[in-house]
Amino acid sequence: TLAIGFFNHSNIDIDIGPLRYFFNNPRMHIWHHTHPDCGPTLCNFGLNLSLWDWIFGTAYQPEGKFPERIGLAEEDRFPDSLWAQLIYPLRLKKGE
Repeated sequence: TLAIGFFNHSNIDIDIGPLRYFFNNPRMHIWHHTHPDCGPTLCNFGLNLSLWDWIFGTAYQPEGKFPERIGLAEEDRFPDSLWAQLIYPLRLKKGE
């Protein structure tokens, strides 16, 4: 679960083909973190299995599209590098 969580939250653009209907992937999960101004936010809840999202109608993965922005409505900045992403929550806590 931990490895899949890191995989899904990475910025890797990878196509897993028809397996996307069973397993979550970065292309799908990024829409869960879409900025409210750029697309649906109540979608793609499965961490490991996307199957449940497809069954319950919460799946969203448009072909060839990616959100223009990710994050909360009040937080538009998110680091690009892995190390910056790992320390990002600590910086938020300090109020930076």
